[in-house]
Amino acid sequence: MAIHQNHDYGYDPQGKYGVWNDEHAAHNYQLAVGRPCMRTIDDASELLEDGALRRNPRHYLRNAVRPIHLGLRALRYNVWNPLWFAALGATRPLRTALGLRSRAVRLTYAKNGSA
Repeated sequence: MAIHQNHDYGYDPQGKYGVWNDEHAAHNYQLAVGRPCMRTIDDASELLEDGALRRNPRHYLRNAVRPIHLGLRALRYNVWNPLWFAALGATRPLRTALGLRSRAVRLTYAKNGSA
């Protein structure tokens, strides 16, 4: 049985960043054998509230949605991102010649006082 207490991040001087990136977090990540084994409160089948255990209805939804979420993540990182960055690389000379590189566009907007 795993037990987790909801809390804020005020106890760490760096707040949420410190809690998620310190040595303790790295150790927990190793114990969990990486991201595929990590879970959240939504994964719990039961919650302890006001001294009593109650069923967690979100548990079923989370288990149903996880494969979809993982599939979309794989699609994004394994298919979409490589295609997107290949397209950016292929069009970089044209975008540079037309002054459409993001830094040049930002500087133009800043100079003209536009968005």
